[in-house]
Amino acid sequence: MIESECSSDFAWSDAFLLGYGPMDDVHRKFVDTVREMQCAPDEDFAARLEAFAAHAKAHFDEENAWMIETDFPARECHMNEHAAVTHSIEQ
Repeated sequence: MIESECSSDFAWSDAFLLGYGPMDDVHRKFVDTVREMQCAPDEDFAARLEAFAAHAKAHFDEENAWMIETDFPARECHMNEHAAVTHSIEQ
């Protein structure tokens, strides 16, 4: 399947914008990486999953650090969500 023909409904939306440029850029890349994984042909899926896992780890580490530095109120809940996704990837 060609990625442009992918039926994934997961795409970037400005509704995801937080208003903090560096994090918005990371989130755009996250959405792109997930979509690439969803749209990958079977023979490319493992490589796309590895790319997603690497991106997610870097994304979550950076976001966790930002939440701690800024004393983000819901950081514990969001960090737990990151941990759950990481656990799912590892499984």
